[in-house]
Amino acid sequence: MIRKFNPSVPHDRLRLHSAERTTEWELDVYKEFISSIKDTDIRFYPNVESIRVKLKEFYGLTEEMDLIIGAGSDRCNKYFFELHRGKDIILSDPCFGMYDVYADIMDMNVIKVPYQFGKFDVKNTIYNIEKNSVVVLSNPSSPIGDTISRGDLLKILHCGVPTLIDEAYIEFSETESVIELTKRFTNLYVTRTLSKALGSAGVRVGVIISNKKNMTSLLRYRDMYEISGLSLRWAEVVVNNKKSIDDYINKVKSTKQELTKLLIEEGYQIFDGDCNWIHIRKDEPIQLPDNIVFRTDCEIPGDYNSDWIRLQVSTDINDYKFLF
Repeated sequence: MIRKFNPSVPHDRLRLHSAERTTEWELDVYKEFISSIKDTDIRFYPNVESIRVKLKEFYGLTEEMDLIIGAGSDRCNKYFFELHRGKDIILSDPCFGMYDVYADIMDMNVIKVPYQFGKFDVKNTIYNIEKNSVVVLSNPSSPIGDTISRGDLLKILHCGVPTLIDEAYIEFSETESVIELTKRFTNLYVTRTLSKALGSAGVRVGVIISNKKNMTSLLRYRDMYEISGLSLRWAEVVVNNKKSIDDYINKVKSTKQELTKLLIEEGYQIFDGDCNWIHIRKDEPIQLPDNIVFRTDCEIPGDYNSDWIRLQVSTDINDYKFLF
């Protein structure tokens, strides 16, 4: 599998391609971060236990549950792949691209289950599960944005094989997290991130959550120092400012509702989901401005077109004037 370095995208352009927070953080939150930084955060290796405790509280973990921090949920997903090296891995088709990368690195036999009629296929996912299987799913899904029902997830979990649910976008969704199910299902792992709804892609902080026994096994693959001292300080600020996070999420949802209404009125085809983006297209070419970055040439399961645009939703409807 050939990989390339990510192209540089200037930060002075409107970035509607990576589901990042485009809105600046409130000045008082940013000042809180700056005032928290100490010289020792740069000179010394970080003491991660303090933020681990705060993140356990933030995600509502109980005594029998635990988490490991990683450089983004992407690194936390990789912990799971490393733990289950060489197994058969069941993925949806389409799925988040890094799942394929990690499966290849870990010599895993990949079984792809295509969407049926534009939806996740739980029946064939379960059909492919065997004793040596592991299952990895994102919910809401990347890159499509649809959600898997709790009932379907329970059916998969009852199969008893190690199952990772990547909840990178769940804060934008009405879907209930399955974190609390890690108490009931010893085969369940959940990853969460500070990158998306928590608006902190640049600091690279994520977590993987499961029961304490599973955490003991995963610790073998934990990086010596999971995050930097500066990332730790920012993570502390974020978990202390939940109202700011909730306000941002609500503004994105409000903009999305308004944007969707306007797009429908203008004759756009829309594929919506439960993330902070939507897919749009028209039968005629859409003129895209050079000062905005998009994800183009996307495909939607069950649709024959390959010219969909994945359009991130910001907090400002004026960012989309070029569409009308």
